[in-house]
Amino acid sequence: EGNTKTKSVDVLIVLHNCANFVPPLLASLRRTATPITAYFLDNGSHDRTVETLGSKLSSLPFRTYFLQSLTNHGFARGVNLLARQGRGEFMFILNPDTELEDGCIEKLLARAESDAAIGICEARQWPREHPKAYEAATGETTWCSGAAALIRRKAFEQIGGFDEQLFFMYCEDVDLSWKMWLSGWKCVYVPE
Repeated sequence: EGNTKTKSVDVLIVLHNCANFVPPLLASLRRTATPITAYFLDNGSHDRTVETLGSKLSSLPFRTYFLQSLTNHGFARGVNLLARQGRGEFMFILNPDTELEDGCIEKLLARAESDAAIGICEARQWPREHPKAYEAATGETTWCSGAAALIRRKAFEQIGGFDEQLFFMYCEDVDLSWKMWLSGWKCVYVPE
């Protein structure tokens, strides 16, 4: 039955001074076949990020929420805030300087739904990737990059989300992955 139902995914995007990345990011999200709800947080940008994103929200074919902070509180805290806004079984954390290939979310979702023990699935990033060791047959690895990762909400909430006290940005994804892994959740790299 899980394969016949269409799942909704909460897409969480934290932005900071990235106005130029907004149009291609939104164009790629428009092509997503899976129903999504997008949650955006601007973390104290000083460029035209707020105006650029704000001017395009009403034309998007999916539900959006846009939060704005006057201070940059960092990636970890930003994602935790956005995660509390949604209710989807899965959250897709995505860096704003990203353009999704068609079918990306769908492939990650199919992989995550193939095994209830998977806590996080990382998409391959190109042209710059975070190299890591992983089991070729299963994709299992010890950590997943938070730049483009589908996370099972139940796993994220069980371990308390990102540690925003220790991490402003960078390495919070490694910490999250290890906590998941040590709590019995699988971390999976999805190179396709």
